[in-house]
This record gives sequence, structure tokens and C-alpha cells, in this order.
Amino acid sequence: MNNEDNELNTSLTLVLDNVIPRDPSIDDSVYGYELNFMMKFINHTDKDIKGFIAETFFYDMFGELVYTLDLKYEWDSILANDSTSFNTAVDLNQFKDADMRFYNLPFKNMTFNYNIKSIIFADGTII
Repeated sequence: MNNEDNELNTSLTLVLDNVIPRDPSIDDSVYGYELNFMMKFINHTDKDIKGFIAETFFYDMFGELVYTLDLKYEWDSILANDSTSFNTAVDLNQFKDADMRFYNLPFKNMTFNYNIKSIIFADGTII
């Protein structure tokens, strides 16, 4: 890991608070299999963050990689030295074994990790 990666990953922390599966056969508000993510983003810098891109990794309890996902955040600013809650969802293909393995992985058995790829601050600077 280079110094830029260290700066990126120490500037912003991503916390996965919960993952909720939604099944279309019992939930009329979704059209397909979906995972809802409840997250928290913590800004450790003295500048407001306007947006970021992160590669996220989800592992099972044995440490085996189950799913990767690129996360792009470009909504409300994350204020300097503050945090914000964020909810998002991913649609999964019921005919793909990898997608359904992720869908069926209990949150309590899931490990989450990430790598921040880019941060854009409200003042226009980018790291």
C-alpha cells in the first residue's frame, strides 16, 4: 500500500451497520432480490467531503471473498470531522450462484472491508 492509499483510507472510514435482504416473493415493494445496506461514513479530515469512490469487499466467516462492489457516494456532503448515515441497495440476479450466495450470507457472519480510491472535497481538491 502506498502513502496515497494510507491517506485515503485514514481520511474516511466506512462502517457497515447492517445488511437486510429483501425477497420479492414476500415484499411487494421490490421487483427482484435485493440487499439493503445501512452504512455510516466518518470524515476524519478538516474539510467537507463532497464525494468518494471506494471498492468494497464482503467476506464470509471463513475469510473467503463472497462479493465485491464499487461504491460511489455523491449526495450530501460529509462535514469535516463528522459522520453521516447512508442507506443504499444492490439488486442481485437470482440465477447467479455468486449473487445468491451473497444474498443468503447472514450479516452476523459477514466481514466487510474497503479501499478508498478517490475523495473529492467541497473545496475542489481531490486525493
